[in-house]
Amino acid sequence: MKHIGSRKGQTSQVVLRPYKKAGAYKVAKSGAGNETHAEILCHDLDEVAKYVESGGYLVRMKSTKPKAEGLYASDDIKVVR
Repeated sequence: MKHIGSRKGQTSQVVLRPYKKAGAYKVAKSGAGNETHAEILCHDLDEVAKYVESGGYLVRMKSTKPKAEGLYASDDIKVVR
C-alpha cells in the first residue's frame, strides 16, 4: 500500500507506507478522530488492505524523506500488490 501526494502544503511528493506501531498495523474509522483509542489493530498488510479497499478508514502511515507520519484517509491510498 502507498499514498503518494502532497502533505501539509508541501510541494514535494511523499510516499507513505503503513508501519507497525507497538507490534501492529493500525487503522481507524474516518471521523473517529486521530486518537489511539479509536484505532483498530491489524496483524498483517492484507488485513489493512481490506479496510482500505472498503473505504472510509484512516491508515497509520509514515514516510522516510521528508519525514511524515500519522493517520491518512484510505480514499487517497493505492493498494499495490
